[in-house]
Amino acid sequence: NCLDNAVMENFFGLLKSEFFYLQEFESVEEFIRELDKYIDY
Repeated sequence: NCLDNAVMENFFGLLKSEFFYLQEFESVEEFIRELDKYIDY
């Protein structure tokens, strides 16, 4: 259930709303680079 994974559910929710839905990526490689930058931030 979601209570067991509350921290990860929150992380992926923020990732989608702050990163994934706000940008368009030209390639998978660009997506991976930008995702790495986002996570390091």
